[in-house]
Amino acid sequence: MQTLTVELSDPVFREVAARAHEASKQPADVVRDLVDLHFGQADSAVKDHSLKDHKPLSVGQILKPWTSNSELLEDFFDRT
Repeated sequence: MQTLTVELSDPVFREVAARAHEASKQPADVVRDLVDLHFGQADSAVKDHSLKDHKPLSVGQILKPWTSNSELLEDFFDRT
């Protein structure tokens, strides 16, 4: 592993320090994890996670069924 010195702005450093404190880690470990995640080299558990891994969940009865595909996206496109 190579060593790299990075200068961070004060707000970014405070965020890194806060995340490190929450996770009981050193700030360098948080930065390393974020860089690994950014470049896709994080734990295989993170990369292998898929929505397909979750079982369907019932959230109750259907209030109003969709009658067409355009109605399905109607609310999405109406947002301003």
